[in-house]
Amino acid sequence: MRKHTIIILVVALAVAAVSLSACGGDDDSEANGSTTQPSTQEGGNEQLCSAVGDLQSSVTTVQGLDDSSSVADVESALTGVVDAGKEVASAAEAGPQADVSGLQSSIQDLEDALKAVPSSESVQAGLQQVETDADSVAQEASSVSDSVGCADGSS
Repeated sequence: MRKHTIIILVVALAVAAVSLSACGGDDDSEANGSTTQPSTQEGGNEQLCSAVGDLQSSVTTVQGLDDSSSVADVESALTGVVDAGKEVASAAEAGPQADVSGLQSSIQDLEDALKAVPSSESVQAGLQQVETDADSVAQEASSVSDSVGCADGSS
């Protein structure tokens, strides 16, 4: 009788241990070799979507530049694009597996075009390339936004 009690107790403890270890955490991603938890992935999407939204806002500012814009306006727009570009790069690195290489390349082209404006004959002459590059960034940003499932408000 005592032997049955010990066996039942051991089985009960084993069942409890298995149950507790199953509830201990969502380490399923570690079992398949991945260290990214699903909640991190979703948070990464939100961060990337927010960064892309900020970039799109800075591109809208760039697209608003015209022949009446000053060099200071261009430099301010450049700062916005540079900051937003860094934010996108950081969010992409920390978040979802999104291909942002085309976006980063178009951001660099836009930065280069904006940097060239103050050395142009006129702001208007320099803005012709800026407009083309800004349109390219807007297209790439929209593509990244769509690929990671950003809500319409972020794209």
